[in-house]
Amino acid sequence: MRRVTIRVLDENTHAPLPNVQVYLIVDQATRSGITGITDANGECRQFVPALTKDFDFVAAVPRYGHWNQRTNRVVIDSEHTMTLRPLPSSLPEQYDWGHQFVRMQDGLANGGRGVKIAIIDSGIRTDHPELRPAGGRNCVVHEDESLWYEDEHGHGTHCAGIVAALGSGIGIKGYVPEAEIYSYRVVARDAVGPTTFDSIKAIELAVEDGCDILNMSFGSRTPQTLLRSRTEYAYDKGVLCVAATGNTAEAVMYPAAFPAVTGVGAFGKFDTYPDDSLHKEKESNIHSSDGECYVAAFSNYGGDVDFCAPGVAILSTVPNGYSAWDGTSMACPQVTGIAALALAMNPDILNAPRDADRVERLLQLLKSCAHPLGFGAAYEGAGCLYVEHLAGGIV
Repeated sequence: MRRVTIRVLDENTHAPLPNVQVYLIVDQATRSGITGITDANGECRQFVPALTKDFDFVAAVPRYGHWNQRTNRVVIDSEHTMTLRPLPSSLPEQYDWGHQFVRMQDGLANGGRGVKIAIIDSGIRTDHPELRPAGGRNCVVHEDESLWYEDEHGHGTHCAGIVAALGSGIGIKGYVPEAEIYSYRVVARDAVGPTTFDSIKAIELAVEDGCDILNMSFGSRTPQTLLRSRTEYAYDKGVLCVAATGNTAEAVMYPAAFPAVTGVGAFGKFDTYPDDSLHKEKESNIHSSDGECYVAAFSNYGGDVDFCAPGVAILSTVPNGYSAWDGTSMACPQVTGIAALALAMNPDILNAPRDADRVERLLQLLKSCAHPLGFGAAYEGAGCLYVEHLAGGIV
């Protein structure tokens, strides 16, 4: 064995970047290789087989603040240096490309005031300057219910920012910064996803608490009967359930595939990220009619896809800063945010009796705002929701 050092620096200042995940991939086909994390000096030291000098690629994935990077066909004798680009410090009206794509603008429907949204996920950090969650519950069994604000993974915090980041001048802005956002934490500290029991509990509590929309950026291949019954319960109580279709490029996962749930697939837009980033890998050969966008290579497909939304290189809030992530998990809260706008713009629906008809009226309104991008129904359902249609063409 021999030791190699990967050094990761800021492209502009050349300052060392700590806590960056480094991947040394020997075989691209199997993704076999070695991983590590940079130290306070921005260095990741790893032992590799003595004869291994050629790597299919080396990647650096920061937790926040910078674009990730991939370098192909790297020969490393003893050291290799990577310089990462900082994320953009300013955005048009503080909206990420996804919000811009659907023609989002300031001043719509009082920022979603009066709408209550449940983020059923890994938690929402309350110490982020761009987030102001109204409360929540920790639904993880055997954990303290008051710890809804913990988020070891950052996933729930990222989803929450897409929906409702404040845009206070520090970072990005969500669709409905004035809406009430609640965290229903279902991912334990040492887990990668929620259990069915915890998910069911979260849905029940969110409905009890009067939430109007449930954002569920998680999925499973198993159609759990109890989970289906709880989504139908929410539907019957007038609550819109929105879920990610999944990131395995196969059939839509559950709960998105359940009839009472709105499933959201993901697409990306060319030239919204550096060419040497890992986001480039998400491009597919299924392009929009105008050639500007593509179905995300990971996005699940089939008859249970109801809408598509931006889901590649989506900039949002994470613990300690901002990061650009990929996934139908990122597309799902785009639809949640637009649905919240729709409710705020239509108080007759927002204040209607909480029954299935309320959900259907909201869904019909959303479908009237959908525009097919040319991917085909299996990938986009009714299409991408445009806020300009929601606003009656006044945007």
